[in-house]
Amino acid sequence: MQAEVQRAVEDYLNGVALSLQSLTSGKLIGLYLHGSAVQEDFDPERSDIDILGVLSDPLSPAQRDAIGTDLSFENRHVPAFGLELVLCTAQALDHPQLNCTYDFALSTGAYWGNEVEAEGTTSDILIWATLCRQDGVALVGKAAKIAFGPIPSALLRKALIAELEWHENNLNDGVTMFWDSNAVLNAARSVYAAKTSFILSKKQGGEWWLKSHPSETIVVDALARRNRKAKEPIERQAVQAFLQKAKAQIETM
Repeated sequence: MQAEVQRAVEDYLNGVALSLQSLTSGKLIGLYLHGSAVQEDFDPERSDIDILGVLSDPLSPAQRDAIGTDLSFENRHVPAFGLELVLCTAQALDHPQLNCTYDFALSTGAYWGNEVEAEGTTSDILIWATLCRQDGVALVGKAAKIAFGPIPSALLRKALIAELEWHENNLNDGVTMFWDSNAVLNAARSVYAAKTSFILSKKQGGEWWLKSHPSETIVVDALARRNRKAKEPIERQAVQAFLQKAKAQIETM
């Protein structure tokens, strides 16, 4: 990450942490940066800032409204494609299940707009918790490797399949500029994660796949798109077929 970009991200993260500590009235016990920003795969024009927070107790409706307003891109410039913030109670994370409960979720950015959700469920939390345990950086609270327990491998595989199914149903949403490369590289790294319970960055996932499938041109094209060496999107049908191929491999494990 370039020094100027890194400073902007660090200043932004400090502001987010201070805001959440204030607006949650002592309920925030941990806040963790994960994803491309900690996996040396961050590009502010195509990467999100991904944060998972841990709460001692659920938020009130007024607290959710205040956080959604204060952290909206209109109020705070996001030095990235967008911010993905999810807050869960410690109880939900201590008892992981496929449909893991979250207490608050915010997606915000100039391309997305501002989307706030309260009290939902998603299997993605299992993937994010695994990423936090591996590489997460604590913005608030104890070290990520201590804060997050391991996710059972069978449960993680189900979450990875669910993520690939989400990609299948949301290809070319008209908002995410790199929908094609994101889907392909996520599929590649999901197969690796299903085998090892270790989640690579998207770039690493593509490179790993090519070591055993050097002629898989769709992965070559996805890496080229991610590295800005190709402008044309990958054909939607080809992306769909690769997602199905990856999912089938995980389902047999």
